[in-house]
Amino acid sequence: VLRPRFVRLDAAGLSTLTNSRQPSFDFSRLADAVKRVRALGAEPLLSLTNDPAWGLDSRRYAVYAKAAANAVNQNNARPVRWFEVAPGTTDATAAIAFYNRAQTAIKALSPANRVGGMGASSGNTGLLRALMSGARGLDFLSVSFYGASSGLPPEANLFASARGVQNLKSAAGVLDASRFRNVPLFVTSANMNAARESGANAPQDSRVMGAPGGAWWAAFLGSGSRLADQIFHNDAVNPEWGLIDEKAKVYPAYYVMWMWNNYLPVGSERVLASALRSDKPTNDVVVTAVNAPVVKGRPIAHNVLLANTRDQSVAVKIAIRGFPVLRAAQMQIMDDPLTVRQDVALPKSPFQTITLRPHSVAVVQFLEPPK
Repeated sequence: VLRPRFVRLDAAGLSTLTNSRQPSFDFSRLADAVKRVRALGAEPLLSLTNDPAWGLDSRRYAVYAKAAANAVNQNNARPVRWFEVAPGTTDATAAIAFYNRAQTAIKALSPANRVGGMGASSGNTGLLRALMSGARGLDFLSVSFYGASSGLPPEANLFASARGVQNLKSAAGVLDASRFRNVPLFVTSANMNAARESGANAPQDSRVMGAPGGAWWAAFLGSGSRLADQIFHNDAVNPEWGLIDEKAKVYPAYYVMWMWNNYLPVGSERVLASALRSDKPTNDVVVTAVNAPVVKGRPIAHNVLLANTRDQSVAVKIAIRGFPVLRAAQMQIMDDPLTVRQDVALPKSPFQTITLRPHSVAVVQFLEPPK
């Protein structure tokens, strides 16, 4: 089971405008969604998205933001504390006006509330700089990241974007150069391709639902986690975006996130790892390696995440060094888009050879005896 620390909730998508003059809203679906997130043991991140059909100006957007925060926290023993101001405009002057009004309104409800924004593209450095200079306060910076924003580019381009994360580096650079340099960086909307079908919230690129989408997430998590404190899938509600459907059928992206959360969890120590072909660096296989947190009474795990970014099988030789006693080696592997084979026994050796099918993702574990 995927046990995320946060779940982002799209407030506009879970709310209904009932009176455009006041304005007033029906937040019953949003409040129910918060309860479901709490039942999962996760922290809700309320994204105050702005439906263009509502026609809200900055004053009425702040009314909506305050009302949403009040609605989800009414009679709530565990109030929602994380709020993303996401007005949707790319005009810097308007965006800052929306942000500051909403930020002030939410902070007035409780100083414990954490307010950030604005969910803009990580490559929109102009808007990000305007936010850094114009925001009254910022508890976290939120951006979006996609392998592509339109069309159906070649897989090589999508994987290159996931490995290089150039836009995310730019966003991190803007944050580091600002007065808010110590606040966390959240990627609150990410996926392989943002391209949508005309007039619908459905991806134009079917690869987001398949094995290529899973391998893309493995590559992006490996690179993006070096910069971002939290990374969110762009849409956990609509199955077309490749996470989970209404019948709890899960897709490769879900399995990859499950593998990441379980075998490269918070507190892991990242270690040097590289992929070589004929003694030269290669991008065919993405590799991330960690020393997992030590848990008393459990084997000490050295975990290597591998993703085949090609549409053909590849044999991978793995060598690990630097620890004295090997108790066992095993593997978790998604070589079928519908399942992960767990705890596959491997030879008791620091040297392994495995075959990765096209776009397969695996975690190879080298286990020491518990301390």
